[in-house]
Amino acid sequence: MHIKTMEGLVGARTNMNLVNTPMRVYRDAERRGDLAVMERALGYAGEFASKAVEYQATAEEGMEKDAEAAREEQEKMREEAIQAHQEEQARLEAQTNKAHEEKKAEDTQNAEDTNPAATQNIAAPQNTTATANVQASPTSPMILTPRTLPAPTANTAAKTTFYGNTGKAAPAMPLAPYISVRL
Repeated sequence: MHIKTMEGLVGARTNMNLVNTPMRVYRDAERRGDLAVMERALGYAGEFASKAVEYQATAEEGMEKDAEAAREEQEKMREEAIQAHQEEQARLEAQTNKAHEEKKAEDTQNAEDTNPAATQNIAAPQNTTATANVQASPTSPMILTPRTLPAPTANTAAKTTFYGNTGKAAPAMPLAPYISVRL
């Protein structure tokens, strides 16, 4: 609370309480019919009342200054909150960007690890009618490399056993250049 506000409120209250004494004297003098005492009592009451009005004006000035100081404090707090929010947003954005870059680098590394063409220079076979045998690479068992297979013989087809959905062995189907898979 501003000093002028306190001074004005205390001064106005004190002077309004002091007005009661001359007014009591005025009423007593009025009952007795003493005009000189009545005039003097009203003079004192008027002085105290005018001082109370002056103190009221002082209190209003102090309240205006209090309101201005409160507005400035609120504006300062608002600016600090905005600044803190912007810093937090920047920190979160930097953290998110770092996470995205790490994820992107990890994805790139994973793609290079799982892509056999990236780790070895492998050319696609020129003969598309030849059957390809896919075997595990000696360096990494998960990376598959194509190799050409010798032409199937009747002996190979006889050794192949297929099992149906009942779990019983079914006769081998003849080898065809194309395999159809339906999902």
